[in-house]
Amino acid sequence: QFVVTDAGRALLAKAVANKGTFTISSIKTSSHTYTQSEIAALTSLTDVRQSFPLASAATVDSTTVKLRFNVTNVGLSASYTLATLGVYATYNNSETLFAVSTANNPDVMNAEQAGALVRNILTTIYIKTANASSISIAVDMDTYITKAMLDAAEKKALDLAHPVGSVY
Repeated sequence: QFVVTDAGRALLAKAVANKGTFTISSIKTSSHTYTQSEIAALTSLTDVRQSFPLASAATVDSTTVKLRFNVTNVGLSASYTLATLGVYATYNNSETLFAVSTANNPDVMNAEQAGALVRNILTTIYIKTANASSISIAVDMDTYITKAMLDAAEKKALDLAHPVGSVY
């Protein structure tokens, strides 16, 4: 679950009051773990390990924006525990930590290895704002594909293409 920081709420308040616009610019990963009470006051993440640009954005309706980021291990030289995701926004050429999500059960982002599978986590985030005091952000986990899911799909495809008992 993402928590909007105090700085993120200030950006939303400016946008709602038509005093400017901001751009969601990137998502950054960190191995540092935060408590829920620490998140609102954060202005940046500690121990940032990777940064990824916004892959796509779309307007869902008049109050909702859909953002997509591709988190990958391409170019990663050292493995780390993926404990925190931070969404960053840019306003007046200044980058602000907009929202933060911490993992209940952190995963390990393995370093890229020759001959190994590349790891991609497609993260979809919805930002919904009715007004500055009512903000919710949700991650659509149906776009998260694990190796087990991929293996099951491959087995099913092979079973359909070459059923047991077929002679070739």
